[in-house]
Amino acid sequence: MNGINKEKKKVMKKILRLITSFVFCVLLITLLKVVDWDFFVTFSYVPTVQDVFKELFVNLGRFGFYHDILSSLGRVYLGFGCAAVLAIPFAILIVENEIVKNYVYPIFEIIRPIPNVAWVPMSIVLFKTINSSVLFITFIGAFFPILINTVEGFEHINENYIKIAKSFHINEKTYITEVMLPAAAPHIFTGLLIGMSGSWLGVVVAEMISGQSGIGYLTWVNYTLINMPGVVMCMLVIGGLGAISSWIIRKSSKLMHLDGKRGET
Repeated sequence: MNGINKEKKKVMKKILRLITSFVFCVLLITLLKVVDWDFFVTFSYVPTVQDVFKELFVNLGRFGFYHDILSSLGRVYLGFGCAAVLAIPFAILIVENEIVKNYVYPIFEIIRPIPNVAWVPMSIVLFKTINSSVLFITFIGAFFPILINTVEGFEHINENYIKIAKSFHINEKTYITEVMLPAAAPHIFTGLLIGMSGSWLGVVVAEMISGQSGIGYLTWVNYTLINMPGVVMCMLVIGGLGAISSWIIRKSSKLMHLDGKRGET
């Protein structure tokens, strides 16, 4: 019972800190707008809190607003899921197979630094539908962070784990599932978190440039209409959805012990 109460207090403290941080940020921006700050950056065109909330309430009554959110969520989670499913096994191949490591992986190292936005024209050419091209950009945004972090995790496994595994003559499948994956779990967890951020970045960029729906597309539409309260509202929605996505990964990782904290409950 005491444990449950402690957990509730911990959650309440986190919520209170989050609200305090948000309120402080809003007050700071409001103050800078009131004093008409114009040094290096200007706050003249930043909308008021009232205008942003008014825009939010208006959009909450529109069916299209929910359609845009669901469109972006679907692309993010599908692209992220495909990236995770492909990146982790590929990382195992890179570490365990010399041919893949020496002849295939270098190609990925060359294309890895290419920004998401640079992939948009090529994705439009490669795929027949806009939705497929947006999904590809979302996938790219998550694939490389997951891949690189997973490879790093596998390459920095404690030597003692490897020696113990060899001494017991375990087969390759058991070695991968019982030694490699648990030992590299913290790196994989970090890769998943960064990959989720990359997916959201990818989907927003792609929807802004070539999309016909989604929260990124709605952000761009509001910008072209010079509707700054709408732009800020979309930014806050993207931030909120991204934070929830990261929270889901953190909770899932704790349940599966991917965060490397097996001793915690």
